Amino acid sequence: MKQLQPYRLLIGLRLIGGIWKWIDGSPATSVPWRPRQPSGGGDCAELEDHDDIIGINDIPCSHDRSGAICEVRLT
Repeated sequence: MKQLQPYRLLIGLRLIGGIWKWIDGSPATSVPWRPRQPSGGGDCAELEDHDDIIGINDIPCSHDRSGAICEVRLT
C-alpha cells in the first residue's frame, strides 16, 4: 500500500477580534485542534496531517500553502 504524504490545507477559519470564526462569520464552537493548538502563532487555520495526528493548527494568514478546502453550495 502506498503511504500518503502529510498534508497541510487552509480551511475557512480565521481569528477575528480574538474569536475563531468560520468564513461565513459564524463562531467556531467545536474545533478539533491538534495538541497544544491554537498556539497563538496565527490568525488563519489549516488542516494538518502530521505524525499520524490529523487536526487543526493555527498559522499566519500570510503563510504560503499548496492547497485549500472550500465550501461549495449545491443547488
